[in-house]
Amino acid sequence: MQNTYDAAQVAGAAPLEADDLCVYPQNIFGDFGGIVFMRVKRNAATPVGAAPDQLEIALGDGLLELGYYDVAGSASKPVVDSKNPSLVAVGAVDPPAGNAIGYYSSQGPTFDGRIKPDVSAPAGFNSVTFGQAFSGTSAAAPVAAGIAALLQGAGLAVPGRSTAALVKHFVADLGAPGPDNTFGAGKVLLPAPPAALSTEPGKYVPLSSPTRVFDSRGTPAPGLGVGPYAPGAVIDVAVLAGLPVSPDSVSAVAVNITSTGTPVTG
Repeated sequence: MQNTYDAAQVAGAAPLEADDLCVYPQNIFGDFGGIVFMRVKRNAATPVGAAPDQLEIALGDGLLELGYYDVAGSASKPVVDSKNPSLVAVGAVDPPAGNAIGYYSSQGPTFDGRIKPDVSAPAGFNSVTFGQAFSGTSAAAPVAAGIAALLQGAGLAVPGRSTAALVKHFVADLGAPGPDNTFGAGKVLLPAPPAALSTEPGKYVPLSSPTRVFDSRGTPAPGLGVGPYAPGAVIDVAVLAGLPVSPDSVSAVAVNITSTGTPVTG
């Protein structure tokens, strides 16, 4: 079964669902070292899909799951390690205003070498619903979900791949430079809200002469790589300085361009 769902997750299947963790630290029904029997029963009202359900059952001394959650590779579980682009696996930064990963936060990589978690979010704060300090990735995940809701509410993304890409993009890098198996891409952080929008209608103001506002060549100055980029990828484009107009007045339209001729400079 392990190899079956591992292959499915690497192929991009939707992540499996996790139910409450049931722990039996003592065998009170038999002799020490004796045989323990377990029965898994499907309720009559449980819907049955075309594909069989996958179960992960761990057996060990005491609280096995909590015995390895913070070590490298512990994020390689079917509920978080899917390659599905709509999934965002969230680690926990605790205390919430700090820059340290929670001691309980699982780390990557996945068994096939991918980075997990995807991002990290604050944990260890008071919430209106819970009413007291709330820690764990169970606290961090709703923070990332709230950011996703704000992005969708602002019309910046639709549910699925585009929302996940933006959540992974709006981060403050922590730990080792770039994405890593402790913090992921970084701690989720939305940019400051924009200033009040002008009531003046937008208009096109042509430049007196053609001016390069974006340089992807890489030479003579560092530029943004042309790609290719995965569908739904989010990239930052820096507007060149020295324009006859303010960078705040520059608009951009994303288009798909495929060059079929001989590459030329510029």
